[in-house]
Amino acid sequence: MDDRKKTKEQLLTELGDVRQRVAELEGLEAARQELEEMHQRSVDIVNNIQVGLYIYRLEHIDDDRTLRMTFANRAAEAFTGVPARAVVDKTLDENFPGLRDKGVPQQYAAVVRSGEAIELEDVHYGDNRVIQGWFRVRAFPLPDHCVGIAFENITAQKVAEEALRKSEERYRIISETTSDYFYSMLVLPNGRMSVDWVGGAFEHITGYGEEEIRDLDKWMAVVNPDDLPRAREVARTVLSNRPYVFEYRIRTRNGEMRWLRDHTRPIWDEDRQRVAAVIGAVQDITDHKRMEAALEEAARVRTLVETAGAAAHEIGQPLQVVTASCELLQSKMNPGAPQRRLVEKIQTAAERIDGIVYKMRNIERYASQPYVGGEHIVDLHTAAVDPRGKGRRK
Repeated sequence: MDDRKKTKEQLLTELGDVRQRVAELEGLEAARQELEEMHQRSVDIVNNIQVGLYIYRLEHIDDDRTLRMTFANRAAEAFTGVPARAVVDKTLDENFPGLRDKGVPQQYAAVVRSGEAIELEDVHYGDNRVIQGWFRVRAFPLPDHCVGIAFENITAQKVAEEALRKSEERYRIISETTSDYFYSMLVLPNGRMSVDWVGGAFEHITGYGEEEIRDLDKWMAVVNPDDLPRAREVARTVLSNRPYVFEYRIRTRNGEMRWLRDHTRPIWDEDRQRVAAVIGAVQDITDHKRMEAALEEAARVRTLVETAGAAAHEIGQPLQVVTASCELLQSKMNPGAPQRRLVEKIQTAAERIDGIVYKMRNIERYASQPYVGGEHIVDLHTAAVDPRGKGRRK
């Protein structure tokens, strides 16, 4: 009887152990499924970002020829024209042999060894599969001797920059050999200057007749107040028998602000040992200044976009961990658990941060808004545009 009782107790104990093991296995299976879902979400995100991404593994740490591609996203296919199936599992030299002469594989291997990310010089590349183009490339370290390569095809930008450079060069050559109007001024013994004559498109550009600016002081009255100190300094320089090229703004008769470039040259009188006259050739450079302002704006936007994109990338990765952790914690909690509300608050804050990151990734122009202390900060709501064409994201 005692033996049977003992056997029954052992069976119950063993049964309890089995049930506990089954529960552990079920928990592990649920965790495995959740990890698979998180992995799939990560793959979906990577495949939908508008940046090309390759991942290489350095199979032998001292040999950059063993960089073998393990992953390529959809944007990489679009930027290069080469499908992922044609490059994955092959070495970098097999895929893009021309990059070795540019030192690219060597730099990728150095990232793996040092653990430090780098920005490459803009890379020009093309072969029998990849259409000739320009690429902006960033390499960053990943675990297991891997390196991530994020890149964009910037060929259109490079073509536009080259066209602008050629346009500016043509403008410079033309502007050096032509002028919009000319003038001559007489210098009186007391050092005052008066207009002798004006030719060319003076009245068309300024709206004033020659008689209205006969005296230099009258001309100074139409110069932008911010440029007046330099204008007076130029006048003193010219009277000391030194030529000068000066850019300044005027207010035309109709109230428009225009930029002028004045090439001023003194005429020395040997008998009187002083400057007797001043001649000048003036160009209207308003359109050129507007172009410069547009280029500065484009550069500011580019810097803002690159900085915001990098920040969004750095924030986005840990944010995914926070969001996934909140979802996991909620799935493990009872609806009435006291900690659940705190987790929900964390998840709400993470979603708000995700909205900010989304805007940072989609900045297309520079816009600012007032901030405390008279400062200005980037207005993400105005600067960010929904890439799906549905207007600015709230």
